[in-house]
Amino acid sequence: MNAKQYRDALTRLDLTQVAASQLFSVDARTSRRWALGGAPVPHLVEMLLNLMVEKKLEMELNIPDQGERHVWTFQAKQAVHAM
Repeated sequence: MNAKQYRDALTRLDLTQVAASQLFSVDARTSRRWALGGAPVPHLVEMLLNLMVEKKLEMELNIPDQGERHVWTFQAKQAVHAM
């Protein structure tokens, strides 16, 4: 996955670079480097982003009280059918 593909995946998932850094447990600078091509996107990050885009997953970050870990919740987007 190149930098443009990384940025495109984040856009399609409505994720900021900072949110992506939290999702992948890396520093925000690392996500920025991936987005700018300054560092290669790890294969596992690429695989997860591609899966998330393919399955149209929505994400919600639950920020707990101090000292506890962030919790990401994933849910498939539901298709809206017009009749």
